[in-house]
Amino acid sequence: MPKGWDTFVEDAFRELSEARELLKGVFLGINHKGKWNGQGSAKLENGDAYKGGFKDGNRQGSGLCLFESGAIYRGEWRDDKPHGQGTLYSGNNEILECKFEKGFVISSGESNSTTNSTAKIKIMFNDSSFYMGKYSEHQRHG
Repeated sequence: MPKGWDTFVEDAFRELSEARELLKGVFLGINHKGKWNGQGSAKLENGDAYKGGFKDGNRQGSGLCLFESGAIYRGEWRDDKPHGQGTLYSGNNEILECKFEKGFVISSGESNSTTNSTAKIKIMFNDSSFYMGKYSEHQRHG
């Protein structure tokens, strides 16, 4: 099992405890010209709890987010979307580790978001088994 996966959800909840308690639309950090900037914690209007970097009011850089749906993402952000290397807990007791572009899984080393790209991923299932291999068109291969 990849390191840290066994405590991923508990660690995220602990780290996001402050952000989860905030009222929607509240930000703890630097507010520059009406926009959230730098490192901070926030409860977004959509209900997401987030701790990490902001740029001009958007999630940017490294951050951790508990989505309103129950999914958790830790990794890189750009323009308010997962973008770069990250780990996603699906909310269905599955963990996916791969690269993202504009919120979508992409192939390792490539920079496109087509559904035909092949990603190198690691997935841990709710029975603690895990898969390491290729992923494309929303399916595991190999």
